[in-house]
Amino acid sequence: MKLHPRAERFDLRHPGVAAVLAVAAERRLPVIVHSGLGIPSLGRDALALGERYPGAPLVLAHVAVTDLAWIWRRLGDHPSLLFDTAWWNPADHLALFALVPPGRILLGSDAPYGTPAAAAIVAIRSALQVGLTRTQVASVAGGQLERILAGDDPADLGPVPGPASPRPPLLDRVFTLLVGALARMLEGRPSDDLVQLARLGCQVEDAESREARVLREVAELLDRQQRYAQTTELDGRRAAGFHLALTAAAVAATPDVPPVAETAFSG
Repeated sequence: MKLHPRAERFDLRHPGVAAVLAVAAERRLPVIVHSGLGIPSLGRDALALGERYPGAPLVLAHVAVTDLAWIWRRLGDHPSLLFDTAWWNPADHLALFALVPPGRILLGSDAPYGTPAAAAIVAIRSALQVGLTRTQVASVAGGQLERILAGDDPADLGPVPGPASPRPPLLDRVFTLLVGALARMLEGRPSDDLVQLARLGCQVEDAESREARVLREVAELLDRQQRYAQTTELDGRRAAGFHLALTAAAVAATPDVPPVAETAFSG
């Protein structure tokens, strides 16, 4: 079941929310709550519901961007609280995977605001960048959700890995430009100038360095985004090629992960 406080104009203290959680706890059904843009913090109410109805897995959507800054410290006492990855900023994904135990994270696509493939690339690359194993990534990408939907307790996949290594400056500036461009795209505003600056930032002379390898891949993705945008019309909700710009940002943010073309997501 999904609850959307923004769209339906309520908060988690509404008595109807407790009624939903009570039914979910009886049947061990997961409940997902919008915890992204457009609402105030809801983390403390979510913790209270988790204590009251521990049999209902409570999933905070969109990496819990409203509360991630603090709620990760409280998870030890709230085993029914989980997070999904349906969000667009790789910086938030890297924070989620660095601070939250892998057994608490579920892959989400957030379609139609992006493609499932791009969402998987962002989440999986972020998981690998902070050091998750293939077994842990496989659980994030579906294994843990299968257990929850079957009514089983979530598997313990180990402790948090901690933060990733810092990004080199040349990659960090390209990543920052792309995040700015993506924010504009989501609002339907022009972003060509920031994308162009990011593309120019990929032109480095040291062709053999790790940064140069990553930047070449970013530049190729941005070239593909430009071609896609020139030949595709959307409904105005966002700019064409958002998924390719998002993938480029994810690559810039995760330089220790192999290129997208070499990463076997299904293997």
